[in-house]
Amino acid sequence: MALAPPEFERKILAPADVAHWAARLARPLVFTNGVFDVLHRGHATYLARARSLGAALLVALNGDASVRRLRKGSGRPVNALEDRMALVAALESVDAVTWFDEDTPAALIAACRPEVLVKGGDWPVARIVGASEVRQAAAAFNQMRERIRRQIAQRTEMLAGVSHDLRTPLTRMKLALALLGDGADTADLKADVAEMEKMLVGYLAFARGADRGGAPRGAGERRRLAARAHRRRARGARARRRRAFDSVRAPALDHGAAAARRRRRLR
Repeated sequence: MALAPPEFERKILAPADVAHWAARLARPLVFTNGVFDVLHRGHATYLARARSLGAALLVALNGDASVRRLRKGSGRPVNALEDRMALVAALESVDAVTWFDEDTPAALIAACRPEVLVKGGDWPVARIVGASEVRQAAAAFNQMRERIRRQIAQRTEMLAGVSHDLRTPLTRMKLALALLGDGADTADLKADVAEMEKMLVGYLAFARGADRGGAPRGAGERRRLAARAHRRRARGARARRRRAFDSVRAPALDHGAAAARRRRRLR
């Protein structure tokens, strides 16, 4: 009975497909490379610590011909590439394993664009292949993050100004209505001002993304907001019609009462 390959062998990925599988790896991505011929405790510790620096760890192994060109000694590698990759893939800290036949993994690093590049402490930074590319990518990322922060700060400042400019006339209207006292007309006006203030608060919350932590709204929620705004406009229109009717009704009633009094006198 044939047994299925171990699950960890799914981590072994062909370098020819790097553009496809690199996009699926979690970010920030940690990249390291080496021979990993006779795997020992130091290797396991090194890889576990490398994994802690990001969200996923990609390990690239030198192919057998590449190892021989490194002149690590006769009989190296002791273990063939397939065996070395299987042992590294079996480690819990490793998320993906690939290989390169060139002398350096420069092409792999350029293709997968890791955020973190790790080598052993005996390697000076100047000799680490891909260090300059990763530094450039990190610098570009930091610049982009700073631009986003500036845009957020500018938007926050702009919204604060909008809030002040719109709240000031509303506050003045509320004070003026408070001085007019209570009445049917003032009650409707107070309701309109309260509705305007509620809409202002809702707009500012929408612009800041306060209710969703800045997450973009979906089409369904936009439809609900549009329906809510339509209902508010409809209520405002009804209130205006009611005030217009009341303004006509009162003089009409007064005129009718005066006409009735004249008719009684004529009798």
